Amino acid sequence: MVYSLRYISVSTTIFRSIPCDTFDDGSELLVSDLSIDCTTASHARYEFAAYLGVVFFVLGVPFTFLYVLSKQRSSAGFSAVAAALAESYRDECVYTEALVCLQKVIHTSILALATVEARTHV
Repeated sequence: MVYSLRYISVSTTIFRSIPCDTFDDGSELLVSDLSIDCTTASHARYEFAAYLGVVFFVLGVPFTFLYVLSKQRSSAGFSAVAAALAESYRDECVYTEALVCLQKVIHTSILALATVEARTHV
């Protein structure tokens, strides 16, 4: 279950590196770290990397679980790790691990992407 703790913390970090807020003086700063200017080329590269992280990590991990678990059920001897994970689920429930990951990241992303004002109203 260590992956579960790492998955959420890395996903949160990825999501927190995206939202910027525009202030009255016209400056655009990262919501999670107000010392970072969102209009710089450096931030644009980090933002691009964050979007790649969303696609390949945040969405990739649950779909990898789904693929590995469904493959484990259909072919013998796929992997010892996959076998250990797959034996916890009945045949009709192999998608559960992927759904749990997606549920966790949806809850985390809502909090990470919400602006400060929206979080105070929740």
